Amino acid sequence: LEKVGRTPPRIAPSFDCTSPGSTAERLVCDTPRLSAADRAVAEAYRRAEAAGVPRRTLRRQQQQWLAAREQAAETQPDALVPLYEGRMDDLHLQAERAEAGRR
Repeated sequence: LEKVGRTPPRIAPSFDCTSPGSTAERLVCDTPRLSAADRAVAEAYRRAEAAGVPRRTLRRQQQQWLAAREQAAETQPDALVPLYEGRMDDLHLQAERAEAGRR
C-alpha cells in the first residue's frame, strides 16, 4: 500500500516537456492525467503501426487529430481527456482489424 499523501510516480508524455511548443503540449506537460493519456496514445499508435495499419493512413489521421487536440486545448481544455480516449479507442480498433486481417 502507498503511504497517504505520497504522490504517485508521474508518467511522462510521449514528447519532451522541456520546451512545449503549443498550448496543447503545455497542458499535457502540466497535467498528469493528460501526460498518461498522451503516453497511452503513443503506445496505441505504435501497436497499430506494428499491426500493419498503413503508415500513411496513421500519419494523416494523427495530423488531423493533433490539429483537433490543439483547437480543443485553446477553446475547450476539458475536452482533451475525451479526445485522447477517442484516439486511443480508434487506434486500438485499427490495430485489431489489421491483426485480424493477417490471420
